[in-house]
Formats: sequence, structure tokens, C-alpha cells
Amino acid sequence: MWFLSLDAGSRLAVEGARAAFHLPYYRASMSSTTDAGWVEYRCERGDPRGEAAAFAGRYRPVGPVELATPGSLAAFLTDRLGLYAVDGGGRLSWTAIRHAPWPLQPAEAEIELNTMAAAHGIALPADAPLLHFAKRLDVVAWWPRRIGA
Repeated sequence: MWFLSLDAGSRLAVEGARAAFHLPYYRASMSSTTDAGWVEYRCERGDPRGEAAAFAGRYRPVGPVELATPGSLAAFLTDRLGLYAVDGGGRLSWTAIRHAPWPLQPAEAEIELNTMAAAHGIALPADAPLLHFAKRLDVVAWWPRRIGA
């Protein structure tokens, strides 16, 4: 797994993840509320280390919980066993992660604002996105280790 950016409202979480795991975390103003089954979410990046970006929308599950079938696209997209990052010296590292299979539900979303991809020079397609909802999944991560020379 490779993250283009990660936003968090906690300064401690941002600085800790940047220092320990070399992940591209950015400080952001964030809020999340739940109303009638919908999760309403807003994020506005204010960290000068990253491009300005914002997201506002809401989403909800629309079907039963199912585990992804092995070999399926949903399994490929969610069953990640590690994450990669590059430190300030350009050295690649890998962090092992473990988790149970994601309890996925089909989902729907209403996006009001999304400049996250554009902040990285990525144009999103006009096609409807593939959406899944997962209420929660605990993940265990080990310390990163350097890869290669």
C-alpha cells in the first residue's frame, strides 16, 4: 500500500506518523457526524507541507456485511499486508500490517467537494466510484524496516 497523503486532526498523530513511519500525514481541520445512518465527513488541509485540499460529503452502507471473496477485486483492494514509504533521505521502507478480513458493505455517497486527488495532479474519472463501507477494523503494525541498499 502506498499513501499519497493522509490527513489527521491531531498534531501528535501527524508528527508521530511522519517521524516513525515516514508517512505523508498532514494536519487538517476535520469533522465527522452521523445522522440517520449517513456519516457526514469534512476535511480541510491546512498544513503548509502539502497542497491545499478539501473534502466534504456523506456516505452510508446500503447492504449486508460480507467478507471479500478471495481473488476478488474487493479482496485485492482491502487485503493489504504492508505499507511503503520513503524517508527524507529517499530511502524506501516497508511496514508489515495485519488485520482480519474487512467487514465490507456496499455503500452510497454524496460528494459535495473533493479536491484531494487534484492536489496530487490526479484527475478523477467521471465514472461512478466503487464504494464499500466498513464500520471498524483494528490493525496491528510493526516498526518499518528499510528495503534495499
